[in-house]
Amino acid sequence: MKSHYLVFIIVIAVIILLVDLYTFRGLQVLTKGLSNTVLRNAVHVLFWSTTVLLFSGIIYVSLNTDQMRRCH
Repeated sequence: MKSHYLVFIIVIAVIILLVDLYTFRGLQVLTKGLSNTVLRNAVHVLFWSTTVLLFSGIIYVSLNTDQMRRCH
């Protein structure tokens, strides 16, 4: 993997993480009024699970780009 590609992936990941943190702060404000803590926690877990899935996909694709190129 080329070093400039790795730097690009890291920069994109940091930007995504910063946007998600900012969005999560807004989500916390929106869900603060929910009296049902289970629902509030479920919303928070679902929010972060999308971020985890996104990062997992980026890592998977980054690690398998050479293998994907050989198949095509």
